[in-house]
Amino acid sequence: MNITYNYMSQSLTVKTTISTIVQYYINEKVNGVGAIADGFLPLGYGDFAGSMFDVGYDFDPDNKGLYSETILGNKSMSKALIEGTIGTIFSLKMHGFEKYAPGLEKSIMGQAAVGFAVQFGNSFAQKKIAK
Repeated sequence: MNITYNYMSQSLTVKTTISTIVQYYINEKVNGVGAIADGFLPLGYGDFAGSMFDVGYDFDPDNKGLYSETILGNKSMSKALIEGTIGTIFSLKMHGFEKYAPGLEKSIMGQAAVGFAVQFGNSFAQKKIAK
C-alpha cells in the first residue's frame, strides 16, 4: 500500500511540475489551477478545469503579477470549451502511444516524457489560437 501511495504522489507531483515548467517556458505565465488540475484530475477533466478557471501568475515584465480569467468573470464559455477540447485532444493523442511502448507510463521517467510532450503540444496550440 505504501509503495502505491509513494508512486501515486510522485506521479502527481511530476505531472503538476511539468505543467508548471512548460506553461512558464511557453507563455511566461503559470495557470496554477491548470497545473494542479493536470496533476490531480483524470484525463480531460484537468484540461477543462484549467481552461475554465485560468488563475495564476504572469511573469511577463509588462504584466507581472496575479491574473484571473474565468468563466465566472471575463472569459467566454466558448473560449474555455475550445481550450479544454484542444488540451483533451493532445492528452488523448499522446496517451495513445502507450500501445506502442507498453509500460511507458508505469515509470516516473516515462510519465515525464509523455507529460512534456502533451504539455508542449497543448501549450503551443493554445498560444497559436490565442493570437
